[in-house]
Amino acid sequence: MYNWQYKDWPNFIYSLKNIQRIAISFAEKLGHIKGLNAGLNEDIKQETIIEILISEALKTSEIEGEYLSRTDVMSSIKRNLGLIDNTKVVDKRVAGVTELMTKVRTSYKSELSTTMILDWHKMLMESFGKINAGQWRIGDEPMQVISGAYGK
Repeated sequence: MYNWQYKDWPNFIYSLKNIQRIAISFAEKLGHIKGLNAGLNEDIKQETIIEILISEALKTSEIEGEYLSRTDVMSSIKRNLGLIDNTKVVDKRVAGVTELMTKVRTSYKSELSTTMILDWHKMLMESFGKINAGQWRIGDEPMQVISGAYGK
């Protein structure tokens, strides 16, 4: 089910006891990673960041049934980070998801706002002509949640 399909949407109930256990485990693992990262030279740190962003972009897209070219994603991320890469990116969808990945990397501490959400939407959807990218939905037709190709 999607979140909005639950009976109590958007009033969720959760237990801090469960979240605390998960948060402590996450913090411990994060500490190990930060320690390992601190010992790396700058070139390896940069490559590590690029690999993480590539992985996030690919996995995020796969959730929606979109399978992007790793080469296109890597090239676009490098370009967004100001690194030179002359590989021509063929897939228009790549530009949006990689722009979002690099933007979130630099703005993750900012307070979530309507403007930020609409900016993210514009980044992701600008290459899709029938979508009003970066704007609230307009029109009277009912909203549909569609993922993947028609019929799947």
